[in-house]
Amino acid sequence: MGNLLAKMLGAASRQDPGAGTLTEFVELQAPMRSLPVWRRWIDENPWATSPHYVAAMVDSIRRFGLSDPLHGFALPGEITIDTSNLRESVLFRGINSRCRAVLKLVADAPLQHDAAVYASESLTPLAVALRNQFPNFIGSEYLPADDDQRKIPHARHEDVQALSFQDSSLDCYVSCEILEHVPSIPTALREAARTLRGGGLFLATFPFLQLQRESVVKAVLENGSIRHLAAAEYHPVDQRPSLVFSIPAWDIVDIANAAGFAAVDMVAMSSRKFGIVADCPILVMRARR
Repeated sequence: MGNLLAKMLGAASRQDPGAGTLTEFVELQAPMRSLPVWRRWIDENPWATSPHYVAAMVDSIRRFGLSDPLHGFALPGEITIDTSNLRESVLFRGINSRCRAVLKLVADAPLQHDAAVYASESLTPLAVALRNQFPNFIGSEYLPADDDQRKIPHARHEDVQALSFQDSSLDCYVSCEILEHVPSIPTALREAARTLRGGGLFLATFPFLQLQRESVVKAVLENGSIRHLAAAEYHPVDQRPSLVFSIPAWDIVDIANAAGFAAVDMVAMSSRKFGIVADCPILVMRARR
């Protein structure tokens, strides 16, 4: 591993970032269980945030394509890259870097073809990919108002703080860029733990304060009314602005443990092969029931 890292760092330092070969990239999928562990790893692996290394990955993907965990090989001409936001870019069939990281963990999990897989989205390319892979896939949208449900009549409505699923009925639950919009993350995680079978898998992405211990709460829901603790922040969800209640940090690991999960980590992911690339390794929350 030391020789590989030395070769890779040499390639990353070249003036031509595309000069390296495919073997000079690290396929990273490493569990991180706390902020001190993550800080130490970052300090010991400067390549992971090196602009030269990231640029080399992007250039290589542009020239040679990538392998999607579920869809297979993508030719260079089928990939769209916006270098200003790689986490949400490197698009192939609508799937970006962040979602491919989630799909990689789904593909690696010991899930049967008939597994009950749920995602808190139903109209996205990620939902389509999961539906095509798992016949028992269930997707949903948050449609609390009758008007919303009439606009999308075929979409299932679910509130992630009060899911309609029975206890221990799901094998895998995927939550992408949702938790920051939930008034109570602990409640949502308790619901996730309740609905998953023993050994079931919860995978989540969200804006993450990766160098902070404590989450930032920006708004709270009190007696049905929103009270802002900071300037209101909105992120687009289904092309509509959605209020951000909190930005999670490393304390979400403890929150998930308290919610009933047996093992929780943040998986650091970076992959030239699978097109999982960003300015820093992408962190995906993985919790086992």
